[in-house]
Amino acid sequence: MNDTQNTAHRAQLIADLRQFARYLEEHPALPVSQHGVVSLSFNPIFDTNAEAIAEVERVAALHGLPVRRRSGQHFATLVLGSVEYTIVAIEQEAEDAYDAHQSYRSNFRLHYGSGA
Repeated sequence: MNDTQNTAHRAQLIADLRQFARYLEEHPALPVSQHGVVSLSFNPIFDTNAEAIAEVERVAALHGLPVRRRSGQHFATLVLGSVEYTIVAIEQEAEDAYDAHQSYRSNFRLHYGSGA
């Protein structure tokens, strides 16, 4: 995505968020969670793990956010009330392990209910 496309996409995202907020204001009967959050995430796409992780670290530093690491994921989260923005880079090895784990999913079927 070039800078012009990114600028247009960003402007559209902001417009969509404002439209969503207006919709919530105009429709008070629409239930919203008192305990949940609205979450927006961004996954930088680069050729290497190091480049993607560096982007997470760059964005985190710009906004004074800590970078957390867990199970091959590097992420930073900005929380504004009940809205959060997370940038996350997932190492290729972690994605591969997840895909391998999920590849067995269709081979198992759990049957619930009473049986004798």
